[in-house]
Amino acid sequence: MDKQQLRSIMDHQYELPTEIEQYEAVQQVVSLLGSTDPELRDDLAYGILYEWLITQKILTAGQLTELLHQTLSDQMLFKGIGTAENDSVFQRTFSALLLALLLKRDEQQPYISKPLYEHIAKRVVDYCMQENDYRDYVEVKGWAHAPAHIADVMAACVRSPHIGPEECKKLLSAIEHMLLHANHILRTEEDERMATAVVSMLELNKLSFTSYCAWLMQVELPNEDKVIHRCRRINVKNFARSVWMRAAMREFIDPTTEWHNWYNIEKKLNPVFNRDI
Repeated sequence: MDKQQLRSIMDHQYELPTEIEQYEAVQQVVSLLGSTDPELRDDLAYGILYEWLITQKILTAGQLTELLHQTLSDQMLFKGIGTAENDSVFQRTFSALLLALLLKRDEQQPYISKPLYEHIAKRVVDYCMQENDYRDYVEVKGWAHAPAHIADVMAACVRSPHIGPEECKKLLSAIEHMLLHANHILRTEEDERMATAVVSMLELNKLSFTSYCAWLMQVELPNEDKVIHRCRRINVKNFARSVWMRAAMREFIDPTTEWHNWYNIEKKLNPVFNRDI
């Protein structure tokens, strides 16, 4: 499909083309997710997939499962994995957004089995460990935003009854890896989207705040005073503060009783914490 056809679909309340079968129409739009044209990829293709899969709820359970396996494949979520500054990042990160949609659809109409969900969680962790492109907005080509997009997938995973505390621990390790391997300060709210996954763990009692604090305390920060290491420490600090603030505001924790834990974390992550003005 080209832009004109996609705009026509949007102009007609996302009505499916009559000349092709539903699943084929979805496949044609999915094939555009790796485009370097941000309007085609983000505004049109992704927007249409959201409406079709989430609002209109098209496709059968079998078709959704097939699309899920396709999205997790080496040709989509893992295409070109390990490279940096490469256009394959758009295929990976918009495959992640599609994966988040497919998991959201499962919340509405369950179709994913427990073994398949465990496989999804493993693939998500593998992706985080292998992704090396941490760019956010790329001039002309639009959003790459790998940490933010995969964080949306993690948040959706956490909400599934098939994902328990053990899987959440592995997702925490994946978050830790991303925070400590970005080569710049995450400046476009990637840390906030990672925090969403952790706050969901706390909300659903899949992670205790005591365990979360213990995990943060064991995160090994680089000792060398190099710019890249400072950036990574700041990423962990910003993420940790976001989780603390949101958990406190939503009353998942009592700040007065958890203050000692937080004091130790802040002291670890903030080298100027005890410095005189």
